[in-house]
Amino acid sequence: GLVLLDYKLPGRDGLDLLGELRQRWPRTEVIMMTGHGSVETAIAAMKAGAYDFLQKPCHLDELEQLIAKALERRALVVRAERAEALADSSVLPPSQIEWGASPAMARVRSDLHKVAPTDVPVLVLGESGTG
Repeated sequence: GLVLLDYKLPGRDGLDLLGELRQRWPRTEVIMMTGHGSVETAIAAMKAGAYDFLQKPCHLDELEQLIAKALERRALVVRAERAEALADSSVLPPSQIEWGASPAMARVRSDLHKVAPTDVPVLVLGESGTG
């Protein structure tokens, strides 16, 4: 996820809200914005966990690029977490999997090879006792 957060909010400090966001949703990227910023403000926001800090008014293309970079970083983090989870799990590498020789299992294996490069969850079901 991504949040665009203003530094000055009515009745609330944006840095405080940033801290709450980091605690509740640590994987969410936050871009902090303000029309009343300083270098110190930007440093405080970055130390509090903001992905970046924008001075308002900003150009739309600058904001779009920053959003794209933040979402790209988020996607990289998710991929790294998945890879780490797989490395730490008891999942066997493909070379160690014993496949049945039936035509039905050949189709299952073929289908799995097709979807393996995607980030789509796959559930394979079979009759009870078939493994």
